[in-house]
Amino acid sequence: MASFDTVNYSLRPNKAIQRQIVFDGLELLDRYIPLKKSLYIGFGSIWFTDFVLAHRRLQISDMISIENKPIGALRGKFNSPFKTVIVEEGDSSVVLRDIANREKELEKPWVVWLDYDRGLTREVLDDVGIVITHAPINSVLIVTINAAAGSLGKGAGGRQHYLKNLLGDSVDDGLPQESFESEGIVGVLANALQNYLVAQAVQLGRPGGLVPGFKIPYRDGSQMLTIGGVLPAPAARSAVKACLQSVEWPGFPGVPVEAPPLTLKEITALQRLLPSAKPISRAQLRRIGFDLEDEQLRTYCEHYRRYPAFLQVVN
Repeated sequence: MASFDTVNYSLRPNKAIQRQIVFDGLELLDRYIPLKKSLYIGFGSIWFTDFVLAHRRLQISDMISIENKPIGALRGKFNSPFKTVIVEEGDSSVVLRDIANREKELEKPWVVWLDYDRGLTREVLDDVGIVITHAPINSVLIVTINAAAGSLGKGAGGRQHYLKNLLGDSVDDGLPQESFESEGIVGVLANALQNYLVAQAVQLGRPGGLVPGFKIPYRDGSQMLTIGGVLPAPAARSAVKACLQSVEWPGFPGVPVEAPPLTLKEITALQRLLPSAKPISRAQLRRIGFDLEDEQLRTYCEHYRRYPAFLQVVN
């Protein structure tokens, strides 16, 4: 069963925050490389939420959505939000290679968001390799995967072996086996996958390499992870690197995106306390009539500007 048959991808608070972080970053990056004239490639499914953001916030018009099932492709074409979105049916690696062989698609940078709902596999890395090999200069590559411990094998030893087998030397040999326990595996995976992307860009001969720009752990039912970076032209590398390492760059949030589900009344009450020079305390919440766990409060305050509010409209 396709994931869009069970999940409405437009109605998930943490996913919504993650998307806003990514597009806040892309808008900032557009000052240094011409993303408005790029080609957006992703997995639009039937919701196309990131495609709508790409068009509204970056003014990107040319977009390709990859859908590997006939029914999904047909529904994708029906639900396409703009006339410039093309839905291409097929396995992602096949479609990505096809795009890379079309001269027209190589005339502008790509913004590629490979937003998987599965864990890290050889197939995911094959797709990554195609993009790093063929994407034009000043392209952006973003990868989202399921980072739950269970998707990486059983036990610390099994997960260590699984990641070493896939990512090789990108996994730090000096890590103790306890690092591969469930509690620490997301951090290990994030660092290893980021190292892998950088190493692949070097190995595949990208003259500007890959500059890391996104490392976003978030919880969306399961533990998820978004990693990515920029494949800059050599002349743009210094400016891109300065942008991605600046204090205003949002792609490396200080806390994972695990904001609590909140009612509209709770959101309104919290917003009246923010922004604040001092951390909001639970005592302040209790005084206005409700409470949250410490980590929930800290996470909300970190990401409150991007926290969505969903309302049911009744006729």
